[in-house]
Amino acid sequence: MPSAKKTRQVLAEASKPVNEEDAALQEIEDSKALPGFEIGEDVVDNASTHGSTDDDEGEEESSETDDDDYDSDDSDDEYTRNRIGKVPLKWYLDNHDHIGYDISGKKIARTVKTSEIDTLLRAAEDPDAWRTITDIKNDREIKLTDTDLRIIQRIRKGFFPTGRGDGDEDEEFQVEYEDRIEDKIHPLRTRYPSKKSFMPDQDEARTVKRLIKLIRAGIIKPKEEKPGKEEEEEVFDAWADEEEGDEGRKLKGPAPIPAPKQALPTHGESYNPPEEYLFDDAEKAEWEAGDDSIRKQNYMPQKFACLRHVPFYRDFLKERFERCLDLYLCPRVVKKKMNVDPLSLLPQLPSPSDLRPFPTTVGVDFKGHSEKVTDSSFNVTGELLATCAADGLRLWDTLSGCCLLHRGPNKAVVKQKNDNAELVEAEVDVSPLCVAWHPKYSDILAVGTNNGTVELLRPQCVKAAPAAEEEEEEAEDAPGDEESESRRSNASVELLAPVEDGDWEAVTDAPGFEGLLIRADERADITKLTWHPRGWYLSHVAPNAVQVRSQCVIHNLRSQKTIRPFSKSKGGKIQASTFHPRKPQFYICTQKNVRLCDLKAQSLVRTYVSGAQHIMAISVFPGTGEHLTIVSQDRRLCWFDNELGNKPWKTWRYHKRVVRDVEFHPLAAGRLPLMATCSDDGSAHIFHAKVYNDAMSNPLVVPVKKLRPKDGGRILSCSWHPHQPWVLLTMGDGRVQLWV
Repeated sequence: MPSAKKTRQVLAEASKPVNEEDAALQEIEDSKALPGFEIGEDVVDNASTHGSTDDDEGEEESSETDDDDYDSDDSDDEYTRNRIGKVPLKWYLDNHDHIGYDISGKKIARTVKTSEIDTLLRAAEDPDAWRTITDIKNDREIKLTDTDLRIIQRIRKGFFPTGRGDGDEDEEFQVEYEDRIEDKIHPLRTRYPSKKSFMPDQDEARTVKRLIKLIRAGIIKPKEEKPGKEEEEEVFDAWADEEEGDEGRKLKGPAPIPAPKQALPTHGESYNPPEEYLFDDAEKAEWEAGDDSIRKQNYMPQKFACLRHVPFYRDFLKERFERCLDLYLCPRVVKKKMNVDPLSLLPQLPSPSDLRPFPTTVGVDFKGHSEKVTDSSFNVTGELLATCAADGLRLWDTLSGCCLLHRGPNKAVVKQKNDNAELVEAEVDVSPLCVAWHPKYSDILAVGTNNGTVELLRPQCVKAAPAAEEEEEEAEDAPGDEESESRRSNASVELLAPVEDGDWEAVTDAPGFEGLLIRADERADITKLTWHPRGWYLSHVAPNAVQVRSQCVIHNLRSQKTIRPFSKSKGGKIQASTFHPRKPQFYICTQKNVRLCDLKAQSLVRTYVSGAQHIMAISVFPGTGEHLTIVSQDRRLCWFDNELGNKPWKTWRYHKRVVRDVEFHPLAAGRLPLMATCSDDGSAHIFHAKVYNDAMSNPLVVPVKKLRPKDGGRILSCSWHPHQPWVLLTMGDGRVQLWV
């Protein structure tokens, strides 16, 4: 490689005009193009480094500038405005109005546009037009200098772009630019390398010889090390106090924090406080019986006629001692107060007035029960209401509140253990604990009792209604078709008729009713009944059953068989159960968790971890079945989303006491997205629960109304009207109210 010194000499000579160069310039002017080269991206980028733009003042440049330009042949130093990389520029010229992007990511507009006429006029007017080229990639025009032209001339002749400075001795061979050097086996040069390139420098040898002579003569003396003690290895105590420094003194600790000041005395600590601060007899007895840790104040307000009557404060020394302990032992921390608007931390929820309709007032009051009403249910049409209590079962007209049918508790003979652990027959009262209407037929009612039996009743005063699946077939039948009417009226009768090989009995001791009797476990109280959405299966829950397999039982109405699918129960007793609205899956609610089981595959699908204590009820969102809610005794309302895992998506604690029941509206997936919860605190909360079809959107849950009956009392259950935004509340004092 030629040295930098020789390169500068060659460049200086190249700036002088020569006859050969003038001939080359004239040749370039005549041709207006460089044969063998294409003025495109690569050549323009190379020429832009050695050329100048239109803003240059003239053709001549100083040798210092040329030296700087050619000190390095590294193309990475070249300035490139367009940062499109190796993307073909043709893509931008054909499809876009810009030619690329700069270093800031901004578009580079195409500003240099010349036509053939402009080029012809410019060649006639501008004397430097022949030496001006267009940089299409960077959108600029570059004027070639004399040095650039000399380089182009040498490249066209096949020589190196720049000589080594030793005259034209490097012109003895030519560079074949068209061929690849990697494919050649012979060197480009035939002359021997110079001897001075591998011989030691004589100037350096003379300098070294002179320095050796001066050192031997003593004129130059090397630097001597200063006399001193040898450095000893530092030894330190690994078990020393960390707070001590190198010199044994304590390190400076953190800045002291001033102790908080004591609270100023209130009006109650005055020797003559106002009358409202003085305790009455009940407050005084409560204060004296309470513990110091739970008292709101550690003194009892007293009133004196004057200041000289005030005795010595007996707790003075105790308070001073506790203050000294706080100053001496309590750690101190400086807490930064955040000036944040509390309202900005609350979620932005829509106004309840925009989320109507929802129940607000009492519409119908059903009077007749004298005991606590444990459960209620609307039939599929919403015209009838069934309620159960210890005083019997009642059927009501929904709109008028009139009692249509009443069935009191009956007697039954069961086997019980006496004091000697012997089984003896005893007569007990059998009362209903839960009811549930058939989801398809409006005249089939399931009743669970405290005797471990399930009754499928058909009230004789109720006219049969068609199932929802038969509505399409009814539309095709003629209005006066007697065959279709008889078929619809006898559908529920045939469903409750005993079969020959079935295990169920006919009901005999229910005047006004007819149906089937299912004996599950005589020593268990059936607390919850749940129908399958299609109406062919019925499940009941008996938490206090002796056998675990009898705590949750499924009944098949077609074959009139009873199935006990669960032999073990992890997490406590089973409290509730429900069917998945679309899949052959079954939800089981124990005291601590919720399990989702696949009835077809007979396997466990998922276990939901709620963290709640003693789960009370469960409700599955109708339609998709991918959302479910549970309530518990620790006042929790947990919402689960199957797509988000087995942990609650959200948890609320709006109630003050045990939450008894939770229920979604049957049309929650459509025009009435409502949910209700009831509690022992005597209130029921109504929520707007909207679930979107978009998987990326979370459900919208907004509390819209708090229902509180006038006389208070515990609310044991809640149920929605199947077609209206009405909710029914049953209370512990026997009241039943329909809120509309």
